[in-house]
Amino acid sequence: MKKMPEALLLSHWDAAVPIMIPHTIVEHLTNYNILGIRFLYNCFQKGQRGAILNEEQEMNPYIQISALLNALNGSLSVESSTIIICTTQTLNIWNYYLSNYTGHVVVILTEQ
Repeated sequence: MKKMPEALLLSHWDAAVPIMIPHTIVEHLTNYNILGIRFLYNCFQKGQRGAILNEEQEMNPYIQISALLNALNGSLSVESSTIIICTTQTLNIWNYYLSNYTGHVVVILTEQ
């Protein structure tokens, strides 16, 4: 019988507001995805306004960013917008992951 993955806690275990990625998303993550998410969360914790996640497309940066946005939006009571600037080749991939893993309404703006 396959063991169900646990939620991934990003914040300190005794944080007033725990920041975690639900097990329904964790089951789709690899070890390097988790490392990327922890890097992005660490940047967020330090108050950085952004970060560069320079990875190959095969490493699925889309799920990493979507999982982090899910965790932050599910735990923090702050409404904010996120802008993803991408190529037309990856537009549908971003739309898929953001729609399915963050619960956000995705608005696509193009130059056409």
